[in-house]
Amino acid sequence: MTLSLVNFSAANRLEDVVSNALGVAVSSGDRRPAWEALLAARPRGVVLLLDELSEFLRAKADPRAFSEDVRFLQFLGEWAQDRRLWIVAAMQEGIEHTGELESSLYRKIKDRYPIRLLLTPAHVQSLIADSILVKTPAYAAAVAALGRELRAAHPDAGIDGQTLQSVYPLHPATLEMLEEVRERFSQARGIVDFTVTRLRATPHAASNHFSSSRSAT
Repeated sequence: MTLSLVNFSAANRLEDVVSNALGVAVSSGDRRPAWEALLAARPRGVVLLLDELSEFLRAKADPRAFSEDVRFLQFLGEWAQDRRLWIVAAMQEGIEHTGELESSLYRKIKDRYPIRLLLTPAHVQSLIADSILVKTPAYAAAVAALGRELRAAHPDAGIDGQTLQSVYPLHPATLEMLEEVRERFSQARGIVDFTVTRLRATPHAASNHFSSSRSAT
């Protein structure tokens, strides 16, 4: 189940959003029987993908609502530890930066969600080179020739030939600059969005050896 929280206002409780999407009955009492019923109906298990979780939490109107949502995340993490429920949450920043979080609750969240997968600049470069740019067989030779021309014309420019070979028509310095200002681009995903927007379906006039693919995003 993929659930994008950008579609829900912060006035909603996270528990209500998740439970309604999965068909779990919300109760003011013990949550566990309803969640046991969910897995009984899906014996192969459930994978829950939560997108834009940090923005959803950050938009909470008051600390009580924020704390309530975090405690629901704590419940999910605890309950899922020995069951076929896997939770993956996409966050632009650490949960401790999304609102006022008690240190004890933060430690519990860290314990319940011990695996963190970080999107680094190296991952972004690889994504652009291997998925977003769709390269023709002549691409490598054409970019290598262009690189030789650039080095001959600008020997002191310090152009990273290997990176140019993988991300042309982007200049390696462009990725470095975007990384430096990524906070203005909604973290690393914004760099990818920026790249796709600039290159989408626009073969380069000089060589016509690539096109961009939106499906990679």
